[in-house]
Amino acid sequence: MRKSATKLTSLRNRIEAVDAEILSAIAKRAKLAALVGEIKIERGLNPLDSVRKAVQKKRWAALARKMKLPAKLASRIYTLLHDHAISVERSMKL
Repeated sequence: MRKSATKLTSLRNRIEAVDAEILSAIAKRAKLAALVGEIKIERGLNPLDSVRKAVQKKRWAALARKMKLPAKLASRIYTLLHDHAISVERSMKL
């Protein structure tokens, strides 16, 4: 029983470390998206590029399938990240 509890704690600690890596990657992505937003403002482009969004959603779904993850999960995550990036870009225009 004790060995099982130690293994459980170890696995949870590893999950928490991966969670921190995920959030770090999201923060890096957000900084890059802000830079993209600056370029879009300079060029007078709309924050939302529907064609690119559709291409990226398909790309994410393909990557998810390759990694044996549900494509629907990847789509939901991408949508959250994309929506955040668009809201940042739109707030930069103000």
